Amino acid sequence: MEPLKILLVALRENCQNSLTQSLLSSEYKFEVHQVSTKKQALFACYHSKYDILITNHQLPDGSYKDLVQVLGSTIACLVVSEKSSLITPKASPEQQYVEKSYGSLMQTRDWIFTLKQVLAKWEKSVASSIVQGSRNRLLLFDKVAARCAEELYKSTENRIENALKVILDILEVSRIYVRDHPEHTANTSMVVHEISAPGQYHYPGPFSSICEVPIRQAGEEVSYLGVEDTIRQRIWDKAEIDLLKTVASLLRENPEAIRHKITMHGELGMTA
Repeated sequence: MEPLKILLVALRENCQNSLTQSLLSSEYKFEVHQVSTKKQALFACYHSKYDILITNHQLPDGSYKDLVQVLGSTIACLVVSEKSSLITPKASPEQQYVEKSYGSLMQTRDWIFTLKQVLAKWEKSVASSIVQGSRNRLLLFDKVAARCAEELYKSTENRIENALKVILDILEVSRIYVRDHPEHTANTSMVVHEISAPGQYHYPGPFSSICEVPIRQAGEEVSYLGVEDTIRQRIWDKAEIDLLKTVASLLRENPEAIRHKITMHGELGMTA
């Protein structure tokens, strides 16, 4: 089991001792790093990863609120204050940290309960952020699909390349292409449309990752929409694959059908 890594910032000595004794008596594995200022705390988090930050509410070089605002999105935070636990206001659900008084942390059970409370709040916050981030990403991909439809509906010569460029930018890939592959013949596949990111070319290597979805199948002709990342290995997630499927479905359509999908924008969701 990995030890619990704790960063203490300007915490009173008796509080430090109480924390250490509580963890030892509860048979926790832990590592404690102590600093005196906000600047030192930021420096420590830059060089090492910690599970929880425990800071005094009064710091010699600035407000503790600045510290938890910067680190609150990456680490669980506990602020220890001089306030009595009887008058300390309850933390709002949106607050990035938990606040406790020194007087409420003198017993072993108090420390262990508080640490579990802080870590549980942090885990819940992270889970909520992941869910919200996933929702925002899907909304963004829906808008991208609609933008591709608008580009494909145009009668310009480069309408397909323009649509592909939108996908290239949003997925941050090295290359996006459309290739035709005659099935059951000796002919090799042929790339008919291709856009590469600036400075990145098609040099498959050990880190190359490719994802392809079929565009159409008419007789013996099969076409594919593909993206490639030559910089890093990737596991293509469902949202990315669904976006490619949606654009592939648009590439199958004639302009009139695309116009209908633009009008009925809901059809451009990740349901291809």
